[in-house]
Amino acid sequence: MNRIKVLYVITGLTTGGAEMMLYKNVTLIDRRKYEPIVVSLTPKGVISTWIEEEGIPVYSLHIEKGIRSIIMGVCRYYKIIKEFNPHIIHAHLFHADFLSRIVGKVAKVPVMIGTIHSEDIGGRNRELLLLLTDRLTDYITVVCQTIATKLISSRVINRKKTEVIFNGINVDEFQVTNRKVINGFTDEIQILSVGRLHKEKNFSLLIEVVEDLISTYPTLKCLIAGDGEEEETLNRLVKERGLQDHVFLLGRRFDIPQLLANSDLFVLPSNCEGMSVAVLEAMASSKLVIATDVGGTAEIIREETGIIIPPYDKQQLYSAIKKVIEMREKKRKEMGKKARERVEKEFDINETVKKTERLYDRLLTEKAPLKG
Repeated sequence: MNRIKVLYVITGLTTGGAEMMLYKNVTLIDRRKYEPIVVSLTPKGVISTWIEEEGIPVYSLHIEKGIRSIIMGVCRYYKIIKEFNPHIIHAHLFHADFLSRIVGKVAKVPVMIGTIHSEDIGGRNRELLLLLTDRLTDYITVVCQTIATKLISSRVINRKKTEVIFNGINVDEFQVTNRKVINGFTDEIQILSVGRLHKEKNFSLLIEVVEDLISTYPTLKCLIAGDGEEEETLNRLVKERGLQDHVFLLGRRFDIPQLLANSDLFVLPSNCEGMSVAVLEAMASSKLVIATDVGGTAEIIREETGIIIPPYDKQQLYSAIKKVIEMREKKRKEMGKKARERVEKEFDINETVKKTERLYDRLLTEKAPLKG
């Protein structure tokens, strides 16, 4: 029996929520039925290595700034498509989706799918490009209902060919319960936040709130795991505020389950999100989460499993953290237990993959015969 060939394409394969979801989907898909390959528009990143270790080919188009690099990359992409001859192209993030709509159409790929991971596609011009090329794609998946509703109402995507498929995680990876020493931190009050160090994550707001809290809670520690373009700016802010003993930028980490086990609460102060994998992982670790009401975060967190606050609101973030610190341990553990139960029930990665496979099968049945 010939397998269904699926070409996954994404803008890049450095660490990030969309990149991790592609990694999980491509490695968990039923390879008795599907034959996957992965294409990155930009040079290979760390996740490329992880995918290749699973026996899945990864190609880079080596696209960088400059018209010559773009043209060469497009030519490479077309060649890869023609040689692999996929039944499906599944694109993630704007640049990969937009490019695939055009090149995939020219290459006569039977089924084209794009996945939208964030409420901020990158401005109105990008939204218009997706609208203008809508007829070139067969289906759009969106990682949460909030974003889908917003983009449908603004006519960026077509309701009739859109489906919400939630991000998911492997809950079993987050069962570490024993607190142990990491970077010398043991008994202090520990706040953990995880994410790319980009402006949209608004870690500067969290740092400013920690500055206000330490007069009342002098043993408070805030650990931020991740790397990115804001690293130098955030380090400078920590030094300017004299918070070197309270705020620690850990860089990129691969021991997130243990960091979560060591933390007392998890905070995500983002201005913009999709369906936050970091929040799902924190909840799977039975941690009470404080997060801003952006993207699909409020679809994950319910009143009994965490605290939702408005974005950009320093006072609300301060009050929420203070409330959790002063909360009875029994209450905090009850909320953490309910948080894990919710993720187990609604956001299992295996169900995410199954829904994606069912979509592939349905679209191939519906579309491939129409395209000869």
